[in-house]
Amino acid sequence: MMFLSVGDALLRSFFDSPIFGANDLTQIGLSIVVSISLPLCVLAGRLIAIDTLIKMAPSYLEKSANWLVTGLSIIMLAYIAWRSALNALSAADFGETTLLLQLSFAPSYYVISAGSAASAVLLFVKMVKEWRSS
Repeated sequence: MMFLSVGDALLRSFFDSPIFGANDLTQIGLSIVVSISLPLCVLAGRLIAIDTLIKMAPSYLEKSANWLVTGLSIIMLAYIAWRSALNALSAADFGETTLLLQLSFAPSYYVISAGSAASAVLLFVKMVKEWRSS
């Protein structure tokens, strides 16, 4: 995607001849890459956490805050998975496509739904494991 974007920008700037459909490919590709990466980040334990204030709090408060944040994350990811699945069905029904290449949005929505659902399940499993170990 980086080479596609840079190549498109260079060709557009110097030769006034951009790569046809580069934005469409980047848009679809980025949604797929991010959706696949999210469950991998959960598995690796590399989610974004800003815990400066929590680290200064007592340990029982830190544990409670972690449970609350993990629970809210599971709810949020499950909602995104559900809405993305509905959007995929709508996109397929209405034939929503990108502007130039006419690539369907439905597969992107399905991948977003699957990635969000997998992330929610992985976070739930992690939360259950932490609960059992405590």
